[in-house]
Amino acid sequence: MTKQEATRSSIPFLLVLTLSLFFSSCESPAGEDAVWVTRPDGSLQCDDPKAAPTTDRLSDAKAVLEKAGVKVIEAKKSADGALRAQMCGIATGNATTLKILKADLSKATAAGFSTVP
Repeated sequence: MTKQEATRSSIPFLLVLTLSLFFSSCESPAGEDAVWVTRPDGSLQCDDPKAAPTTDRLSDAKAVLEKAGVKVIEAKKSADGALRAQMCGIATGNATTLKILKADLSKATAAGFSTVP
């Protein structure tokens, strides 16, 4: 078998492997549907996070949801993507975003979170 033939015969294997990894990573835990919920983290432009830590920490947001009976699958910081004027005191658009089970969505919205559009 030549090098070119060996390369051609490995392409289908690599394609199947890549697709199986891609589709297996799209499943949510326990086969349940999951949704992302978010809330602004309270950060303002020009604020020094070390001097006045007023922003919503991931652990705090997770604790709020867990206290409301919501199972948190994943948590991350995000930005809403909206354009803003560059001016001290204006919200940054940063948010605390958490992945939860769809069945817990009503509890999360009652705790002050909204779904990610």
